[in-house]
Amino acid sequence: MKLKKITALIAAAALAASMTACSGKSAAPAQSQGAQGETAGKSDTQTAASGEKIKLEYYSHKSETEAIKAMDLIIEAYEKEHPNVEITQTSVPDAKTVLLTRIASNDMPDIVSFSTSATYDQLFEDGLLTDITGQDFLDNINPTAIEMAKYDGKLYRLPIALSSWGIYANKDMFDQNNIELPATYDELMSACEKLQAAGITPFINEDKETYMIGQRMERMVGIINNDSDTEFRKIAAGEMSAADSETLKTYAKGILDMKKYGAPDSLGVDHQSAIADFVNGKGAMYVFVTSGLVSMKSSNPDMNIAMIPYPDPAGVNKKVPISIDTNFAVFTSCKHPEEALDFLRFLSTTEAGQIYADNEGSPNMVKGVNYNVPEFKAITEKMDAGDMFESPNAIWPSGLREDMRTPAQQLLMDGDIDTFLESCGEAITAKYNEE
Repeated sequence: MKLKKITALIAAAALAASMTACSGKSAAPAQSQGAQGETAGKSDTQTAASGEKIKLEYYSHKSETEAIKAMDLIIEAYEKEHPNVEITQTSVPDAKTVLLTRIASNDMPDIVSFSTSATYDQLFEDGLLTDITGQDFLDNINPTAIEMAKYDGKLYRLPIALSSWGIYANKDMFDQNNIELPATYDELMSACEKLQAAGITPFINEDKETYMIGQRMERMVGIINNDSDTEFRKIAAGEMSAADSETLKTYAKGILDMKKYGAPDSLGVDHQSAIADFVNGKGAMYVFVTSGLVSMKSSNPDMNIAMIPYPDPAGVNKKVPISIDTNFAVFTSCKHPEEALDFLRFLSTTEAGQIYADNEGSPNMVKGVNYNVPEFKAITEKMDAGDMFESPNAIWPSGLREDMRTPAQQLLMDGDIDTFLESCGEAITAKYNEE
């Protein structure tokens, strides 16, 4: 097992979020499999013969209530069909850091979910996740998602749900003030002026938590430049300066525009507060991912919402960002690989896919799932037309988004674009030269 790069990732990610931060049950330290896939301890046959339940740990990358509920319901349905199997869901804050720490301690869960990120590519490279290429259950997944999920031509993860990102708009606020939903950046700024003149805060901004700042920055950078990776490589190679990056300068202007049209206390607003403020009508627009709709509608079922694409401030690109929001994989150290893979098979069924779509809310990749969400009409029309690009976090070096989110928050504090560009240039150079 090659853990050199994994260990480096852990060191970069705040080891303070260690195993002591875990809540819920976690699996016992995993034991390595032998050449024939045999494990130390009881075999599956011995476990079944003794009448004991086969126990698996599912480790979730999500901490949102909706995602946890969706997986609880799926696990319940699976266990009903397989009474000899017991699956425990583990969900913790800062899931990526905790998972990497567990890997370094050889304490892997059995089944894991994760979003698309270069961090998880390293797990593929290090042979930590089971190769599921050619499994029959993959036939029930959208082939485009399968192609997006491949790594060096092989498949180590089961893609279930996509994520997109844009502006949630309170349609009633727009309609009552005779304001059209904006399609261009100029129209967005004009709408903000009109909303503000009507006594309405245009944007609900959440600027307290750097995680959310990092996600927003990454998606905005991607919209401004669908191929930011190429530009960032030039910065890292010394072929251009971050101070000359039109991508980063345009982002800085755009995020400061958003701050200008938000409440002045946004640096004290966390994620949950931002959602509550938007749902309670304290602002007309809120920038977030597609999975947030379920939470909003559960809090206020009658709220008239639409998600619209975030327009490129430079007025050039018109695509929406997408990523595989939820993948499932089995660790090669799993003591019950047949049962773990069978759970992945269940996840690929229309039954499980419908449960996940209904409760978690993201666009689903399982064939046969009924996913018709009118709030996402403008976004799904872009997807259907092929006007989409893969979110940069799937392409950038692991940890770059994390290293740039602190400068992004500092920019919101002081408005100093020059310092922001300099700090981003340092982060880009360091991360790309680690590859």
